[in-house]
Amino acid sequence: MQLAKAAGYEVIGYYFESKAEEAVRRNNARTGKERIPEKGIYGTRKRLQIPAFTEGFDALFYVRIEEPAGFYIREWIRPATKEVRNSSEQEDI
Repeated sequence: MQLAKAAGYEVIGYYFESKAEEAVRRNNARTGKERIPEKGIYGTRKRLQIPAFTEGFDALFYVRIEEPAGFYIREWIRPATKEVRNSSEQEDI
């Protein structure tokens, strides 16, 4: 990010929201090497770090999968107070 900002670029982040249960459901529809072990989904969810403006982003957006095939995108409002960093503390929307 520092290099991008030093070069005059705007740094924009997109956080793809996904509940683990929804990811498991989509994964169960996959076959062969495309399908991953369920514990991989839950393990990755535990390690997820939600982005924060304090990392240097100029703008952040939430992205949510909308069925049957699309995305809902909304702007992430810069907080006036301490940012939430732990995914378990982040409210699902």
